Amino acid sequence: MKISIGYRDDNQPPGLRAEEVPLQFREPYVEVGYRKPYQPLTFYLKSFFQIHNESLNVWTHAIACIAIVFQGIRLCSMIDMERDPYAPMFRMFLISSVTYLFLSACAHLFQSINEIGHHVCFFIDYMGVSIYCFAAGMAQVHFCSLPWVYNLLQGFYVPLHWLLSFLVCFCCSYSKYRYKRPYPFARKVWQMSSVAAGYIVAILPIFTRLLFQGFSIFHDIAMFYHVIQVACFLIGSFFFAAPFPQKFSPGNFDIVGHGHQLFHIFMALVSYTEAEAVYRDYIDRRNVYSSLFTPTPSLVYGYFVLLVVANFTVVIVLGHKVKARLDREKEE
Repeated sequence: MKISIGYRDDNQPPGLRAEEVPLQFREPYVEVGYRKPYQPLTFYLKSFFQIHNESLNVWTHAIACIAIVFQGIRLCSMIDMERDPYAPMFRMFLISSVTYLFLSACAHLFQSINEIGHHVCFFIDYMGVSIYCFAAGMAQVHFCSLPWVYNLLQGFYVPLHWLLSFLVCFCCSYSKYRYKRPYPFARKVWQMSSVAAGYIVAILPIFTRLLFQGFSIFHDIAMFYHVIQVACFLIGSFFFAAPFPQKFSPGNFDIVGHGHQLFHIFMALVSYTEAEAVYRDYIDRRNVYSSLFTPTPSLVYGYFVLLVVANFTVVIVLGHKVKARLDREKEE
């Protein structure tokens, strides 16, 4: 299919300028490349093949989603998925990776449809991040922990991690609902503190292995991948938190190179390397973790179902609150 650049004339960049779209749809220091809001759904579907300031946000996670699907097929083909009792937990981890990347790509593709759609798209995006955070922590604490770390954490880790993963969705969604553009720093605090808390608990098994077995990265391929995924997460978090490099040169990174695009690229690398790392531990450390726990349906599926229900509740409730607020503003 032909890719449309979408120029309005030979002297203008693709899409609309920031002042031509409502404040809700603008990004700081991004001056051009906006799509028209309030268009039919098909308009935004077609924009997948066009150049605008959301193109790379959509494409990076769409491509990563496809890559993780093929990676999952490759990894699962080397596992007895029917008879291995530990396989469902690994499969849920892979599914959550694909899910959050898919939801993120969709959120950026459709977020300009209207104000309500804009909010709901990102509420669903945050739900995907929440599910992925929980799945990553579950896989890492069960497959990747040192035995003494697992024994220390097993009494409280899963419910604590469930709560923190839920707060990722709730805090990011609530701050999106509560604050309007231009967003105050408080919104970033809501987002970063909830994600940081969830990530710290999720990565705790890996951190302790790096702390006590750091030199094993030279001969343990799983540890090598773990180091890469932690590094990519930290770099990606920097670009999520700080509007760089576009702050230093507004207008020059609108289509390619602004911070959120770089954040997406590094998070895609996190997903890929984390899947490789967990798989290596899943295969190579069977004698370790099989002596520590036996999967049960409630452990593998129960907490996930509860998390999805809780996150959907947040999306529905806050979506209605956004609609009610917009209705009040129209009446005023």
